[in-house]
Amino acid sequence: MIISRISTILLCSLLLLSMAACNDDDDCPTCPSDLATAPTMANIWPHADGNSWTFDMTHREYPVDHSAVAFTDTTNPSLPSMAALHAELQMPLPGTPDFSEDVIFRFALNGDVVTHSGVTAQRVVETIFLPETATTTGGSVPLEKAPDRLLRLIAQNRPDLASAILPQLDSYPKDLDLVAPPLFLGGYAFAAEDSGYFSYGDVDANHSWIYLDSSLAVGAEFSIQLLSSLTSDIWLYGQIWSRGDLTVGGKQFGNVVECMYLIDMGERDVIDEEGNYLGTIHPYTYGTIHFAPEVGPIRGLERRRLAPDLVGGPDPSIIDLELNLTGMASGQ
Repeated sequence: MIISRISTILLCSLLLLSMAACNDDDDCPTCPSDLATAPTMANIWPHADGNSWTFDMTHREYPVDHSAVAFTDTTNPSLPSMAALHAELQMPLPGTPDFSEDVIFRFALNGDVVTHSGVTAQRVVETIFLPETATTTGGSVPLEKAPDRLLRLIAQNRPDLASAILPQLDSYPKDLDLVAPPLFLGGYAFAAEDSGYFSYGDVDANHSWIYLDSSLAVGAEFSIQLLSSLTSDIWLYGQIWSRGDLTVGGKQFGNVVECMYLIDMGERDVIDEEGNYLGTIHPYTYGTIHFAPEVGPIRGLERRRLAPDLVGGPDPSIIDLELNLTGMASGQ
């Protein structure tokens, strides 16, 4: 009886020490998380036909004064590090946005699609639900496929490529003039494969986009060249950034995998209204998606730093998107 009591006391002491250790170290990789399922490539994004994810999405747009934009007179101006960009994402942008809109965004897998390059994959259907306002009637707006949104963004930031890109695109949905749909949680021809989650495009039969690739271990990296038929300096970079608990919409998720993304749009020359060369600038877009096992994407942050075009183009601005999961529907 005494031995049994001593064993019980020792066991309880060990459990308390373990719990204390986990509380003292939020990054403890072995700490339990409400018995959450361990993330694997097979369960991190359920992809049965008919599955859909609905998010509250906030679009904010911040102006950037031309005088505050830094140019460089050297080639290959460097981008900020992934660590610096990730730290920046955790902080709200200073000041008050010029424009802000709350909408609902839905990402759904609906049947199959055959790309122009002959690849059969899962069709992604994306919809934004706009609120009724004094100037809009509201309602649902189906989105153009994400590769076209990416091309449109590149054309805006790389005028040297615009003449080759824009003729390929249909007219932009007029109802979305003021709302930027997400890029990192966009889609067209979705493919869940043994090594990860990808998208295919119309140009060739190779992957055109990577959501997750090869490993969910913190620190794992991947990259893919974008728009390789036109240029060699536009890339998508990804890195598994963290794993831990996350609360979204009042619900706690365990073993959440955070992936950091960076679209490097290469460098471009900048001139003023009089045709004077000011230097070069390196436009980029970055963000994160959090994935929960057996749920899929639950949160997204995206920040686009649009390069200035002083000759008839848009004013430089920062577009800030935030998406939080409100519901997931299973198709099968």
